[in-house]
Amino acid sequence: MSPTPGPPAMEAQDWSILDDEAPRLGKPRDPVDELTRVQGLASVVSANIRLEMARHDFTQDELAAYLYRSRAAISRRINGAVAWSLEDLGKIAEALGLRPHELLCRPGELRRW
Repeated sequence: MSPTPGPPAMEAQDWSILDDEAPRLGKPRDPVDELTRVQGLASVVSANIRLEMARHDFTQDELAAYLYRSRAAISRRINGAVAWSLEDLGKIAEALGLRPHELLCRPGELRRW
């Protein structure tokens, strides 16, 4: 007797798999969903940081000073060349009046709990 196959393995960045049904149902795909599917959670975090920085008129220079980093280091992280650390995300959330988990939601799904 052969073992029963389990569900197919999902890649780590494929967490928006439910949206794959959208084209079949006649719904256009959301560009944010496409970005998430291609680049993963890191791009969502950077997009949220950019969005919240703009909402609060918080410049990259100010964020660099707050995190004790160079402006170039902040730019590399915002542009996705370098990953944000969890410590940085906590400090950024604090500076922007957010909870850290709010930086992980896709833009438009940011929930204030």
